[in-house]
Amino acid sequence: MNSDFKENKTQFERVLLGHEEVFQYCDSIINILPSIDKKTSQDQLTRYINRTYMTFTFDPTLGAISSLNNTSSFMIIKNEALRQLLVSWNDLLDDYKENENDAKNFVLNQYNTYLLENFNFDFNLNDPRTDLNKLKSFKFENLIKTRAFTSKAVRYSREAKEIKDAIDKIIELTEL
Repeated sequence: MNSDFKENKTQFERVLLGHEEVFQYCDSIINILPSIDKKTSQDQLTRYINRTYMTFTFDPTLGAISSLNNTSSFMIIKNEALRQLLVSWNDLLDDYKENENDAKNFVLNQYNTYLLENFNFDFNLNDPRTDLNKLKSFKFENLIKTRAFTSKAVRYSREAKEIKDAIDKIIELTEL
């Protein structure tokens, strides 16, 4: 169980870092939005926008908890705090994953849809069909701001803090 949760901690930290990076790229775009024109570095803007497509999901190893659930063996765990953390783990995870799913659904259903309707698949701003005015629109600005918000909401949510705290406590309580 200890090794499972150490792996989970590493993965969770990477996922949160990914959400933070998406937020930073969105913020960089927001800072140049009003002045996007032919002088704006097309390569830099392309890189920023491509990075905002990314979604991250926490898929923890659940081997030990699954074994306990399948055998109803939670009562063999003498430490009450550890037992309570393990019993509530799936609920904590479900609450956190709701935020992740909201962010992912926004990217797939709204953000990605707008970009695919208005730009080529590779988001090559040097394509002669590219209309930079689409990047200056309120719609694009609102999409980028919403994308920034969804990333930040996942990264700094109460649920993310609860998952992090639970992982740390489970690791502490399962050290030999």
